[in-house]
Amino acid sequence: MSTMFIQLRRVVYLLVLLQWCVCAAYAGSETAVPVKEEEVNCMDGVVIKDLDHLTEYSSTIYEPLLKQAGKPLEAADDCLLTWRYDVNVCNESITRIADVVNTTVHFLYGVKKSKKPKVESLKEEKYRWLGLLSRAVGVELPDPQPIECGDPRVKEFMDNINKTVGEFNETVNNVSELVRNARVSRYFCGTHRQGLEFELEKWKRAVVDWFLDIAKKNSSKVCMNDTTREGVAKVVTTYNRIVTALDDISNASAGTQVCRVNAGVNWGKDLEELLGFLKDECRETYGEMLMPNVEKKEVAKEKDVRGVLKPETTSTHTGDSETGSRAQFIKGFNESTEKAKQRKIEEARRREEAERAAVEARIAAEERARKEEEAKKAAEEKARKEEEAKRVADEKARKEEEAKKAAEKARKEEEKARKVAERAAKEDEAKRAAAEKTKKKKDGSSSPALAHTSILLLVLLCVLGCSLMC
Repeated sequence: MSTMFIQLRRVVYLLVLLQWCVCAAYAGSETAVPVKEEEVNCMDGVVIKDLDHLTEYSSTIYEPLLKQAGKPLEAADDCLLTWRYDVNVCNESITRIADVVNTTVHFLYGVKKSKKPKVESLKEEKYRWLGLLSRAVGVELPDPQPIECGDPRVKEFMDNINKTVGEFNETVNNVSELVRNARVSRYFCGTHRQGLEFELEKWKRAVVDWFLDIAKKNSSKVCMNDTTREGVAKVVTTYNRIVTALDDISNASAGTQVCRVNAGVNWGKDLEELLGFLKDECRETYGEMLMPNVEKKEVAKEKDVRGVLKPETTSTHTGDSETGSRAQFIKGFNESTEKAKQRKIEEARRREEAERAAVEARIAAEERARKEEEAKKAAEEKARKEEEAKRVADEKARKEEEAKKAAEKARKEEEKARKVAERAAKEDEAKRAAAEKTKKKKDGSSSPALAHTSILLLVLLCVLGCSLMC
């Protein structure tokens, strides 16, 4: 009895374990149930109230704020456009300078690597050059492959060294002015901070955060009419422009600092040293080559731009020279503003041309694809027709061959039948001739004379006998 209970208990345990395994398997394979999107009832009281708030605030509360923020935003955007232009021009110049040094480093390191000097010495030089180039933003030194002094790339570099160094010197001489322009632009942009912060504070007092939260609701997006949607879009766009402009003004200092620090590197001294090393390494190839003079000009330390550019009523610099410097800075800033606007126009034109070219290229590609598809279809149709013509010709040839074979077969059968008929005729003729011959023989042996021969002989014998008796 106890044994039976033990077995039953084991069965129960087994069933429980089996059920657990099945549940685990279903749980593991269960797919996520998609969340059903919330249905929006535009007639709901809360939704209607939100829409009323959006309509009221966008058309009344924020309407004057939109007008008041227009001029400060436009002025800040123009200033930031100028600052971006000045910083980009400065960084582009630094990049051109660093590229010349970087190319020289690559060739020098590659030549040294091809001569296989001591590994430790090579590593020391590599790390020194890495440290040199790390001061330029975006310039890296990968591990170049060994290169001979007579390599066409090195030869082209050495042949054009006068032009390369000349452009290098010109760029170095212009860097100081470019850094100054970037600093002046940054200062002027900073003067717009207070006005934008004042405007932002007015928007905050008008509970713009609460307004934006309502505008972000899915029910508001679904149920807004076109007029409310347009008003909300103006509010959101203008507020975001204010916040973005303030962020850009805050970041202007860091961007200008990067330009100033990179410009402060004495690139000319480094390039002259590197060119001297390269000349020594490749002396056997290029001989006593005369290297051009490299401009080793450092960026002049700028005066206190902030102090010079402050309005004269608050500035501590009251001399005529400072007033002249301020006027020059303002003149330079205005020139940069015009250049920035022209660049923006040019970039917009290039972007428009690129978009138009992309559209034309897409249309041309589609037209080319269409023509290729048509040509493909025409080729397929031609191949199909040729295949059909070939099939018809093959079918015709097959039928002709079959007809020819049938005719030949009929001719042979006819010839065979003719021969059989001739043979049969000959056989019939032979049989007929034999029959006639046999018949003639039969006719000859059964003639009346022959048939009465015995009688005649008997008569004759009787006559003769009588004659003898008489």
